[in-house]
Amino acid sequence: MAELTTSQVAARLGVGASTVRLWCTLRRFPRAYEVQSPRGPFWLIPEGDLEGFVVPKRGRPRKSTGLVPTVPPAEEDKAA
Repeated sequence: MAELTTSQVAARLGVGASTVRLWCTLRRFPRAYEVQSPRGPFWLIPEGDLEGFVVPKRGRPRKSTGLVPTVPPAEEDKAA
């Protein structure tokens, strides 16, 4: 199976290379590993780690209000 750089993964997923490096650090790609080179370390991500990977939504998740949403009554209930 092929190994991809952070730039290659970023291009496939439509995100920045720095985002992919962050995901590698956070172990979002479980088999990714860091390689040391004379120019500095870089990540290699096995292509299999991308199968089924879902890009998280951007931004901070909304706070929960703790309220249960109400369901409006059906039209039939209003006529009765």
